[in-house]
Amino acid sequence: MKNSPSILSPPISPYLLPPEKHNNMKTVQIALTSIAVSAIALLQAIISVGIRINIQDNDLQLTFPESYNIRGGYPDRRRLNYNSNINLDFAVIGFPKTGTTFLLEQLEGHSQIQMSKGEFCQVHNVTSGAERVSSWLTDISNSSDTSKNKTKYGIKCPTMVRDMSAIQNLMKISDHTRLVVGVTHPVKWFENFYNYRVLEMYNNNVITEHVFGRMSGRSIPKPRELLNDTKHWKDVSTASARFDAYLKQLAKVPLDENERKSMFDERLWPKRISPNPYKVFIYTVEQLHDKNETRQVQFQTDLQHHLGLSSPFRDFNKASKANAVLNSVRYKEQIDICDPQYVRIRKKLVQQGRISSEWIINRFIESDDVVVSDRDYFTSILRTWGDDLCQPKRSK
Repeated sequence: MKNSPSILSPPISPYLLPPEKHNNMKTVQIALTSIAVSAIALLQAIISVGIRINIQDNDLQLTFPESYNIRGGYPDRRRLNYNSNINLDFAVIGFPKTGTTFLLEQLEGHSQIQMSKGEFCQVHNVTSGAERVSSWLTDISNSSDTSKNKTKYGIKCPTMVRDMSAIQNLMKISDHTRLVVGVTHPVKWFENFYNYRVLEMYNNNVITEHVFGRMSGRSIPKPRELLNDTKHWKDVSTASARFDAYLKQLAKVPLDENERKSMFDERLWPKRISPNPYKVFIYTVEQLHDKNETRQVQFQTDLQHHLGLSSPFRDFNKASKANAVLNSVRYKEQIDICDPQYVRIRKKLVQQGRISSEWIINRFIESDDVVVSDRDYFTSILRTWGDDLCQPKRSK
């Protein structure tokens, strides 16, 4: 292909096929399927974007409209009635049950920040996610209730890190949004998330008996049913604790064949590698409530700088923990993950945790686009993911 500013390689479908071992016939079938998928993606791009095709001397030339952003898709912000003077400054993108509600409360209490009320997961909407964020930004900036000191705007949706439709929508309205993502020990995560969903069922008065081992929208499944990576209950599954698989979608480091295979081995949710211009601040739950005063001050300062704030946060350790009252209630279906009956679940989560932590430590946080406070402390916490936290408890 000749060198020309108007000539670009054909776009490849962002949905990648998981690498697997096949016999020769299956390999050919998959290769042909890949070609077909890429061809369809190219035709869709041509139709929706307005790409001009020209074939000269057996070379395929693709000329994109001037407004097309090859990195972020086709963000025609004029069609969104987008106000370039109002930016979505940051988004808390996950993971669920990693202190995101606590963090939301601290962000809401900051003098410079205007947060969306509760979770703003409309950002996932494929057809109108970008418009909804843009409309919220316009409405909140024009509201008489918004203080003039509040010059930073943010949203929280803890499923954004899992489903890249939200990141794709953000790229239609912003090049500078800062992302914040939390992680925690997979064993703790599973217990907390499962128990939270049980509590939610009772609070919403939709609890029914779990009959004959069958799962329904109104029943509570046994934890062992969520050990299979093909099932989840309201997002709770051992597969959902594969933090590395979802972080890889953010494309902050190049992935080799083994990393892609590991990513696609988790099949519960579709994966999409989505290159984006955003900086990511990653933290562990322990860092939100660190009793070491020096580290805690540094953590809050690093988060402040990441979000572009000129004034500091209030002391996180003096704030009440989110959902503290709700978590004081106990129901019979809620679990103690250290009970012997859950040993298989813990074994699975620890095995996954060891893999996830090594990838995050050795690959993810090495990216220039990823920010971590006190790398040594962060790393020391993640290395415990390969340990069964219940072993000391049971040996006492």
